[in-house]
Amino acid sequence: MTQTEPSTLALAVPSGTDLYDALMGAIEPDLVTVRLPLLTQKYKSETTEEHAARMDRYRKAYEEYDRQAEEWMMNFRVLVTACRKEALTTAEKKDKNAESTLLSNIESQLSTRS
Repeated sequence: MTQTEPSTLALAVPSGTDLYDALMGAIEPDLVTVRLPLLTQKYKSETTEEHAARMDRYRKAYEEYDRQAEEWMMNFRVLVTACRKEALTTAEKKDKNAESTLLSNIESQLSTRS
C-alpha cells in the first residue's frame, strides 16, 4: 500500500447520507433524503387505507435497509481489517529489509577489518 492510498480510501468511504440514499434508493425511492420533505404534499389526498399500506411498505423498506446496511458494514470491516493487515505486513518487510542491509554492512565492515 502506498502512502497515497489511505487518503484515497478515506475519499472512497461514503457519507452516512450518501450510503443511506444509495441503499434506500434501490429499496424505496420515496425514503431517500431529498424526497422525505415532499411526502406530506405527495400523499396529502391518500385514504386511511392507502396511508396504512404505505406505512407498512415503509416499515418493510426500513427492515430491508437495516439488513443491507449491516451487510455493507460487515464488508467494510473486512476491507479495513485487510488494509490493516497489509499495512503491517508492508511495515514488517520494510523493517526486515532495513535490518538485512544493516547486518550486511556490519558484516562487510567486520570482514574488511580482518
